[in-house]
Amino acid sequence: MKTLTILFLLYTFSANAAQLKIVGPCSEIPSLQKEEQLGSSLSVGAFTLQVLKKYQVPFEGTESNINAIQKSPQGKDAFDYISPTFYRVYGWCYTLDGVEVQKTPDQVRISNSSRVSWTYSFSTYKDGQWLEMCAPSWKLKSKKICP
Repeated sequence: MKTLTILFLLYTFSANAAQLKIVGPCSEIPSLQKEEQLGSSLSVGAFTLQVLKKYQVPFEGTESNINAIQKSPQGKDAFDYISPTFYRVYGWCYTLDGVEVQKTPDQVRISNSSRVSWTYSFSTYKDGQWLEMCAPSWKLKSKKICP
């Protein structure tokens, strides 16, 4: 009976903690996956920064924009030019409870049941059109991004 009670309490705590997952450029295995109890409602951006700082994960960004996590390529290093009309642009995209959100992370509030996932991703531009957005970088493993 004690074991059952402990398992129930562990499940209850786990189900009532916001989760942050980071999936980097070259592997589908998360480089960070943490659950944190929220004391109050936070934005996706504030929660992300709070967890990254707590676990001393190097990053560059603000509550409204993540530029780099764990020294991921950014700026001109995050462009993969194949030709003048065909290139990929890399950066961080997030999902909330498995759904891509079309708002900056400072505009979206989360709760203790929320699951936030950041994935280093790319968008493809070819012949004047954006063909895909926020495709996980690890699926392509570009030699420029994953040498």
